[in-house]
Amino acid sequence: WPSLFFQHLRFYFGFWGCELGLVYDLSAFSFLNAVVMTLLMYFLFFQAYIFPIDSDFLTVAILLVMLESCCGIVNMLPAMKRNLSMCSAMLMFTGIMAVFAAGGAFFCLLIRGHDVATESRVQPHAS
Repeated sequence: WPSLFFQHLRFYFGFWGCELGLVYDLSAFSFLNAVVMTLLMYFLFFQAYIFPIDSDFLTVAILLVMLESCCGIVNMLPAMKRNLSMCSAMLMFTGIMAVFAAGGAFFCLLIRGHDVATESRVQPHAS
């Protein structure tokens, strides 16, 4: 249920952030995109039992969330032109950095492979 909860929050803040262009909505959208990407990465890379078709679906889902994050960042650009307070600017900056960090972690784990969860648990037998 946490996945569904974060998805609904992300859609809510994404809609109102893109509709009104408010800094707080767009920043919340960016943070929630990073959270959803992290949650999906957990299911993809650190889940012990996953079907091969789920792996493909989760990879596509993460890439789509990244695309939506890029759209949210583009919608932040007009808000950056306004006279922002330091708090608003830092909130936008940390939201963007959270998205980039989650995206970078995804690509690093993708390069490493899908066996991240099982690699750390396999112990060699001592003879």
